[in-house]
Amino acid sequence: MSVGGHLVCIGLAVSATGLLCNLLLPEAMPSARAIASSSLMGFCWAAGTGCLMFALLRYQAPLAKLVPLYNMNTLVTVALALVIFAEWKQTNPLLLLLGSILIMLGGVLVSVA
Repeated sequence: MSVGGHLVCIGLAVSATGLLCNLLLPEAMPSARAIASSSLMGFCWAAGTGCLMFALLRYQAPLAKLVPLYNMNTLVTVALALVIFAEWKQTNPLLLLLGSILIMLGGVLVSVA
């Protein structure tokens, strides 16, 4: 399957799940800011997924080596949450740094395996 076809199928499945959740868990209409934020998140996620599929299809990169690197998005989320939601006030910086180092080390170890 092509990268675009893969993303379209994923998008349809995610949209269907969202519609189902909207029916089962109705809430008020989101604000324009919330819609923009969710759309940006979806675009970034889809771009990352597309790059992963591209690496798999074009370069035959082993999935076992790509997934740990792909899942390092946790570090981006942590960094953004620290700044945007001021979570730096509530976290233990030493444990956060140690966890981040372990995530990076794990990704590097798996990618060179």
